[in-house]
Amino acid sequence: MTVEITQLTSEELRIMRTAFNIFDRNADNQIDQAEFGTLIRAIGFNASNHEIDEILRKFDKNKDGVIDFQEFISMAKHFEGCGRDEMEQNLRQAFRVFDRDGNGYISADELRYVVTSFGEVLSNEEAEELIAMFDKNNDGQLEYEEFVTWAKSSLAEYLKSL
Repeated sequence: MTVEITQLTSEELRIMRTAFNIFDRNADNQIDQAEFGTLIRAIGFNASNHEIDEILRKFDKNKDGVIDFQEFISMAKHFEGCGRDEMEQNLRQAFRVFDRDGNGYISADELRYVVTSFGEVLSNEEAEELIAMFDKNNDGQLEYEEFVTWAKSSLAEYLKSL
């Protein structure tokens, strides 16, 4: 499936360009083999180097050994929706880890407890600030949808740091 750039809305194009630029670390407007490996692993595929090479060859339509922006768009559209059920399941499982009392909400105390159990230091004030950043209904705790927004934001920040 080939998706043309002209088939995308300006917002879709902006999102695709941002994602492409995250993985195009040397800003040469193409994703080389090493960058492609980072991309494949970042989207959740635990692939060997050989498997990464095979995936790259599949989407490298002009066979130049790199993924250009057009090829990236086609690849992204191909994978769109793949793994959503698994991601949803993982997010629900993570939510249950944070929601220690099982009431359907994550309090600042629960957030602080889980984060500190992983060896990170988080004060009560910091936990409350984190909750407030994503607490859309201002009830002082995170419900599942707010947690998903937080998780996606954290993932985006992580990918930018790669």
